Amino acid sequence: MFNLTASLSFTESEITIKASNSDLFNQILQTVTAINNGQQVALSNNSNEDGREAIEVYEEYCKGIGENLSVISIKNRTSVRGYIRALFNGRKLSEIDRTAMFDIKNNLGKLPVYLYNKDFYNQKLLLKDIPSYKPSFKTITSGTQERIFTMLISFFNWCVAKGFKENNPFDKQKLFNDKNKEEKVVAYTQKDLEKLFVGDDFKRFSLRFSARYWIPLFSLYMGARRGEIAGLDVDDVKRDKHGRWYIQINKNSKVPGKKKLVKNDHSTRLVPIHDKLIELGFERYVQTIKAEGYPVLFPDLIIKRNGLVDGDALSIPFLEYRKELKIEGHKTLHSLRHNAVTCLKHKKCHLPDIQQLIGHAFGNITFDVYGEPSDMSDMFELVNKIDYELNLEPWSDSELKKHTRERVWSKSKTNLQI
Repeated sequence: MFNLTASLSFTESEITIKASNSDLFNQILQTVTAINNGQQVALSNNSNEDGREAIEVYEEYCKGIGENLSVISIKNRTSVRGYIRALFNGRKLSEIDRTAMFDIKNNLGKLPVYLYNKDFYNQKLLLKDIPSYKPSFKTITSGTQERIFTMLISFFNWCVAKGFKENNPFDKQKLFNDKNKEEKVVAYTQKDLEKLFVGDDFKRFSLRFSARYWIPLFSLYMGARRGEIAGLDVDDVKRDKHGRWYIQINKNSKVPGKKKLVKNDHSTRLVPIHDKLIELGFERYVQTIKAEGYPVLFPDLIIKRNGLVDGDALSIPFLEYRKELKIEGHKTLHSLRHNAVTCLKHKKCHLPDIQQLIGHAFGNITFDVYGEPSDMSDMFELVNKIDYELNLEPWSDSELKKHTRERVWSKSKTNLQI
């Protein structure tokens, strides 16, 4: 450890050096003398930083070996891996310093939405080539840029903790992108909801898939996340001592090899099922799935080889469905969750109760060893305040739905090897 202070006057150069030991003092004095005599000084880098390629170290970070990470944390790390590979551009971890950080920061907004876009891939463009290239492809949104940049900050913090880097070059850095209003996910209007759920269009959208019927409605009437609902097992649907239905959102599945996408510890909770969903036939749906012997609640969604339910098989068709209906604005399946929260806020419900319902709060409703909930009367009352006055048609099963369940579950069993 040493201290170095220097002062400069206009009439003469004066350097004052203070060091904690004589060896260091002599080294600095020799360097200053050499510079004063016009000699070149070779600076050696005695850094012990990791010499591997940065992407190789990031691959190790993605695995999370020895860390107590949730499924969603691993997914978040791996989901931006392709973008980060392009940004690292073959650099070694030891080469990523503050200058490289600014290079990465400046190039973030130039990445294509799809890294294997034909224009981008066929011309084998490197990041350094992009400024002179007029892209014909769509670039990533500012929201995606923020997500990647946040992951880079976390990655280099991890590298420092592991001793791979001496410091984090991304420390105390922020992206100052003004998000376009069109990029912000917003709630649907009442007219939008009527287009989405009332009439023949919704029948057509959910004709073959029960998941397309129930999961959007669970988001709309209970504020639940897509991944939370899509990953439910049949055993996660329960009744309390008063006979009221609720779902148990947790991280554990009884299906071998299946994983649940639960965002964080706050998301592990009990959620009362809205009376509207029971009215629409959810109890009958659960009985049907149980009678057919499925352990998962939505067997018409494929379980991928990594054990996660393929939620994109729902989100992407829903986005196309929204576009067909010519609903404007940046509105997605996740927007329905915003609708539930907005509805409760308009009714001046207590914010901590809303947070508890949607999985944003500490001190959520818990359950004991036997899975019995604490008194949920207030939460049942809260969830049933969500109302849109929509004239919805009840769920109906069909031969098409049955065929889809059988076909998709057969593939899921192969993926899970059960």
